[in-house]
Amino acid sequence: MRGTSVFGAAARSGARGDLPHLAQVAARRGSSRLATQARRLRCVLSEVVAA
Repeated sequence: MRGTSVFGAAARSGARGDLPHLAQVAARRGSSRLATQARRLRCVLSEVVAA
């Protein structure tokens, strides 16, 4: 379903936390699509929401 992203869904749902496998992929060097998207998702999940 185009237009609905994992990043948007994670941000809207307030999902937070660390996913070990995601961190491993996000830590990879390079600019592969997988590594880039993993870094983006890791950033969304680690954002601190100001109350």
